[in-house]
Amino acid sequence: IEGDAFHPAENIRKMSAGIPLTDEDRDGWLGILCDELRHAVAAGRRPVLSCSALKRSYRERLRQAVPGLGFVYLELSPAVAARRVAERPSHFMPASMIDSQFATLEPP
Repeated sequence: IEGDAFHPAENIRKMSAGIPLTDEDRDGWLGILCDELRHAVAAGRRPVLSCSALKRSYRERLRQAVPGLGFVYLELSPAVAARRVAERPSHFMPASMIDSQFATLEPP
């Protein structure tokens, strides 16, 4: 499940403009991801979700949807993250948003 594929149009518009998302912006998106995880598990699949889940509260919400959910934390520097984002020219989030992502991040 690619989390970015489930952002509503308003979130994509904000990120494309370099405007960081708020908790309120992420609320509906997280709800959709919870639903996707639940549907996958109910269908007998073992889903893998890729998303930022920057805050502990976001991870806990996902874990409430699927108890026992595990997380893989890919730790990297802001410089490496900026380089990788810059190498995704068709993605809506510009590399200029990396600093806000790291400012929001609550490492597990």
